Amino acid sequence: MEIFLHGLALRNYRGIGPKRQEACPFAAINLFVGPNNSGKSAFLAFIAEQLNNFSSEHLKSRANNQIDKTLAQSDVHLGQDRTSVHFDLALPKEKIHELIEEAANAQHEGHRLSSKMIDIFTNYLSQNDWVWFRYSAHQKTYLGIGSDEFNPKNVDSSVKNATYTIWQTLYPNNSSGAFDQHWFPESISALINSKHLKLPKTVYVPAIRQIGKKGEQYEDMSGKGLIDKLAEIQNPGHLERHKQIDFDAINDFLHSVTGDSSARLEIPHDREHILVHMDGRLLPLSSLGTGIHEIIMLAAFCTLSKENIVCIEEPEIHLHPSLQRKLMQYLATKTTNQYFIATHSAVLIDTPGAATFHVSLVAGQTTVRPASTPSERYRICSDLGYRASDIVQANSIIWVEGPSDRIYLKHWIAAIAPELVEGLHYSIMFYGGRLLSHLTADDEEVEDFIKLRRLNRNLAIIIDSDKTSARSLINDTKKRVCEEFNKDSGVAWVTKGREIENYIPVETVESALKEIYSNSFSRLCATGKYDHILHFEKKPTSRKGSKAGINESPDKIKIAKHVCLSRPDLTMLDLNDRVNELVQMIERANE
Repeated sequence: MEIFLHGLALRNYRGIGPKRQEACPFAAINLFVGPNNSGKSAFLAFIAEQLNNFSSEHLKSRANNQIDKTLAQSDVHLGQDRTSVHFDLALPKEKIHELIEEAANAQHEGHRLSSKMIDIFTNYLSQNDWVWFRYSAHQKTYLGIGSDEFNPKNVDSSVKNATYTIWQTLYPNNSSGAFDQHWFPESISALINSKHLKLPKTVYVPAIRQIGKKGEQYEDMSGKGLIDKLAEIQNPGHLERHKQIDFDAINDFLHSVTGDSSARLEIPHDREHILVHMDGRLLPLSSLGTGIHEIIMLAAFCTLSKENIVCIEEPEIHLHPSLQRKLMQYLATKTTNQYFIATHSAVLIDTPGAATFHVSLVAGQTTVRPASTPSERYRICSDLGYRASDIVQANSIIWVEGPSDRIYLKHWIAAIAPELVEGLHYSIMFYGGRLLSHLTADDEEVEDFIKLRRLNRNLAIIIDSDKTSARSLINDTKKRVCEEFNKDSGVAWVTKGREIENYIPVETVESALKEIYSNSFSRLCATGKYDHILHFEKKPTSRKGSKAGINESPDKIKIAKHVCLSRPDLTMLDLNDRVNELVQMIERANE
C-alpha cells in the first residue's frame, strides 16, 4: 500500500483553532481516535473535501474556477474568517532529496548534484526530518515553507551557496538574482510542482451506510448503487474480465468472516438483493446479521476503490471485535488505498502498522497528538471511557494459570480487602501454564498475550517460577512477560517458591490431603519451598504384592477449596507483600 499523504496540519478549521494541530507521520492506515464531539472527523472532512486530486496546478484551477467544494463558513473555526484557514502538507526530508536529484537529472541528463549540497538545503528546510508546505484553504494559494517556527531570514552562507547551486541546476538559463527573491522561492516552486505533492482521488465513507436499491448511481460510499456495481464485476464484459478479480477478493473475505469456505455472493438478474450461497442455502445478505452486512459493504467499497485516499467514519459500527480486526487485515493486505479512519474503538488501536492519533477537546478546541506508545494508547482508552479492557467488564484484570490459582487468590484478597468483589472491582482470567512454560519468548501466542497489556494497564499476572532450587532461573518467556506487565501500574508476581501451592503452610496441605484422600494418603513426599508440595506417598493397598507408589496429580481444585475453608497465613514467604501489591493496583483502578 502506497502512502500518498505523509502529514497534514490544520489551523482554524471546524473545531481546530488558531493553534496549529499536526498529524504526522501518516501510514497506510491512520486512526483518529477520540470521544464524541472531540473533532476527530475534522481531519477526515478536510482530506475528503479539500484535498481531492490535490496538486499545485489543480489548486490554481480551483482558485479560478471553484470546481471543487468550497470552504463553507460553517467549516471555519468560531470567531475566525475563511482567510485564516490554513493547511500544511508534509514530505519526509529524504523525498525532497530525491525530488531535487530527479529535477536536476531532468534538466541535465546524467548530471548529479553534490549530495552534500542537497543535504545542506534539505536540512535547512526540514523540522524533525519533515518539510512542511503551507497553503491557504480559502484562497487556494501556496503560502510558504515550514511551520510557525520556520524563519527564512536567518540564513548562513552555506545554505545560500547550496540553494544557489540547486537553483542554477533547476533553472540553467538563470545566473543572477538574490536568495530571498529568486534562488529560494523558485527552487521551492519546482518542488511543489512535483509528483510527490500531488494527491489522488479522495473517497468518503459516511457513518450511516445502507445498501441501496437497483438503478441508483454509485456516486458516494453510502451504499447507493452498490448492487449494480457488484453486478458489473460479477459478470464483466469480455474486455474487462480483470474486474472479476475484485469480486473474487470480496468472496474470499466473505469466507473469512463467516468461517464457511463455501460462502459466495451472487447478484441475481433482477438485482433486488445481494444473495449469499451458504450451507447449501441461498439467503439475502441482510439475513446473516447486521455485522456481516456492514463488513461486506465496507470491504466492497474499499476493493472497488483503487489507489485512492479513503476516509471512513466509524467502521466499527455493528462489528464484533473479531470482525473489526478482520476488516483491518483485509484493508491492509488486499486493497491499494491509503486509509483515514475516525473511530471510538479500542480494538482498532492495535492494528499492526497503523498510525494512531489521539483527538481530544481542550478548552473548547480540538487537539491532536500521536499515540504510538502503550501508555499513550492507554490514555486514549481512558479518554474514550474504557475503564477496563474491552474483553471483560472489570476495572482490573489478574491473569492466573488455572482455576485453583483463582480460588487461592480470591481467598487472599478477601483476607486483606474484603470490600473488593470479583467481577465488579477486578476479574480473574486464565492463561494456561503452557503459554509461559513451553513457548519461546518470541512465539506469536506470547506476543498476542502481551498485546493485552496495551488495552488495560491495570493488569497483573501470577506466574509459577517452577524453580527447583534457589539458584534456578526463570525462562526467557516469563522474563519478557514480567517486563511488560511491570510497566506503569501493572504487577508481575513470580512465586517465591516453586508454585502457588508453596504459599500454603505444610500442615494445612497435609490436613487437606488427609481429608480428601483419606483412604490413600500416607505422607507428603517433600515440604521445601522448591518442591512439589502436593505430591504424596500412597498407602499400600490390601492386595497382595501391591506397592505404595506416589500420587503426582492430586485434584488441585478440591485441595484449594479445602485449604480456603481456613484463614490464610499471609506470613508465608512474600505472600503478604504480593497480595497487598495486587490490592493496591485494584484500588487504584477503581478510584
